[in-house]
Amino acid sequence: SASSGGASASASVSVDAVAPSASAGSAGPADARSEARFSAPIAAARLANGRVVAAALVASSKTIAVVSFGPSGAIDWTVDALVGVEWSSEVELRVLPAGDGVAVVWRGAVDGKFARYLVVLGARGDVKGKPVEVGSALCATLDGLAWIDRAPGGPARVRMRGWGDDEARELLQLPAEPAPTLVCSDHRVHALVAGDDDLAVTSVSARDGGGDGGQGGASMPVVMSRDKDFPDDDDSDNQPFTVKDQLGLVRVGESGALSVRELDDGVLSPWRKLKYRLSTDDDVVAAVDGDASSLVVIYTHDQSELCKNPGATGKSLHALRIDRKSGAGDESRILLAPADCGKEIGPFFIGAPDRGFVVAWVERGKRSDATSAPIRALFHRSLAGPAGDAGAPTRIEQAADALVDAGCDAFACWAVALVREPGSDGMSPEALRVIRYP
Repeated sequence: SASSGGASASASVSVDAVAPSASAGSAGPADARSEARFSAPIAAARLANGRVVAAALVASSKTIAVVSFGPSGAIDWTVDALVGVEWSSEVELRVLPAGDGVAVVWRGAVDGKFARYLVVLGARGDVKGKPVEVGSALCATLDGLAWIDRAPGGPARVRMRGWGDDEARELLQLPAEPAPTLVCSDHRVHALVAGDDDLAVTSVSARDGGGDGGQGGASMPVVMSRDKDFPDDDDSDNQPFTVKDQLGLVRVGESGALSVRELDDGVLSPWRKLKYRLSTDDDVVAAVDGDASSLVVIYTHDQSELCKNPGATGKSLHALRIDRKSGAGDESRILLAPADCGKEIGPFFIGAPDRGFVVAWVERGKRSDATSAPIRALFHRSLAGPAGDAGAPTRIEQAADALVDAGCDAFACWAVALVREPGSDGMSPEALRVIRYP
């Protein structure tokens, strides 16, 4: 049920209290902090070598700086990946693992030219080549970054730059319309094209440009969803997900009915219609992810009608967990967090450590004064254990101006927050803080 403004039921702890010790099995900083010199936007990624790498704008020098936090929490290196950048409301920043290094993607102006720029850094922060412009619909495999280049009057060209390559290569050409989108799995790039009454997928290997036995190194297009498969229930949403190199699709019908099918090495499974369905007006799918055994759908449910204060809103958070191997019937719904009026939740992160899925989300609240940051806390909740026995969510108190996912390994997950100095109004440079959970 919704409250009138109090905190939802959870365990509330400090960042230090939830930081696991180094003996927990995972290599990675438990709680680390940089000097205060950064501004939004920020982005981060956890690397296989135990480091958490974060990138952020340094407004005073007009640079995108990249900071590597080592497994002990100490800063290994800091490097300026891009120089001459300019902030605007349209900028975006991403950090991606790139072999033993990291890739930084900046959508914004550099020396006055607005574009998407890619910079690849080595394990010690060494910049590999000059920044290169990349296209839209970005996604990353374990082998490199893929994107779509569009030229007026020409086809949509799917291109890729491998993490160890100096130049990009073309993987695939598709008609420019309807505009394709990309989804990357471990070693494949999947181009999705939504027609008037179907959704088709063309897959290509990211390793060598060859792939699934089709012409030109790509598979023949596979139609994953047709309107005629559901004549009485039009599409309202299609949510793709990947597990290793399998591509899956969660179809949300106009009625709220949920169906799942998967594409594995060119073989398309039949539709699996789930017994649970969403409320058509009040439920919104926020995230989908899967592992070898399960699929998890995270969704919000609007319960604003229960709020006492006029104009207040509240959304509860839920998980639908589906057994991928059983074939039918094995599904469970879990209430992750009740609605909390006056609080906004999101974005949402899903991690898959060996002990089971972990869902995390950001909480925002109304600013009480000039020194209060918009972000109040990071919540997380484990889905491990028997169905419905997920335990209470843990609330990590962390006032911040930005908070981003950095990914998980087999043991733990990480996030990075942009935190103010005490008494600051958010107009001064801020510090980056690494948070490890659960």
